[in-house]
Amino acid sequence: MTGFTSPLSQSYMDQEVRRIRRDPEWMACLAEVIGKLEDDFYGSNFQDTVFQQWERQSEITVDVAYPFALFYAALQKGEIARIRLAVYDYPLGDSQVEENDRILQSALPKLGLLKDDFGNFLDCKWSGEFFGGVNGEDGFIQWEGTAKFETLKDGKNAGILYLPSGRLPLEVGTTSAAKTYLQLLNGGVARWPYDQKEITVYKLVRDAGPNYGIEGETAA
Repeated sequence: MTGFTSPLSQSYMDQEVRRIRRDPEWMACLAEVIGKLEDDFYGSNFQDTVFQQWERQSEITVDVAYPFALFYAALQKGEIARIRLAVYDYPLGDSQVEENDRILQSALPKLGLLKDDFGNFLDCKWSGEFFGGVNGEDGFIQWEGTAKFETLKDGKNAGILYLPSGRLPLEVGTTSAAKTYLQLLNGGVARWPYDQKEITVYKLVRDAGPNYGIEGETAA
């Protein structure tokens, strides 16, 4: 149940949470997800790319667990592609606009000279901008040329997704699972959590467009 039906607003997600609170099957599932989140089953680095709270020990509620579960299930089913971009520095707070943007301007143009997780050169041109703020996205990440994204199937590499030029919102630091999931439904999002020196870009595969293809896809 990945729920890719939206559109695509916080009110939509609020309505969905109210609905699943009346569903015993969903609530039993989410109780298990909450337990795993509290036990760091998914790994804090991955978890922080989906949602990040100010206090790691903050209570995990159904409002958090439900969109996280949808996101995680979609990733495991191969419905989300991702790529990790090394920027070699941690992000600062939203008010540090010049410093955060300096990190992006220094690191992103060099990515075409580096190799991705598969040993392939990131031979497209990456760029972006950080402009901060408390509402909306914090900036954007874009690529010109063909980017090579990773796809998963049941937690294993399912091949490379070749994506033509694109642009996605950048979300830095703390964010909610609901916001990340809704950004995904709108096409994708680039996440740069606090305490990470890389940006993880998530792209919804079904919205990749007509000029894409998966190489090396393996059977489940």
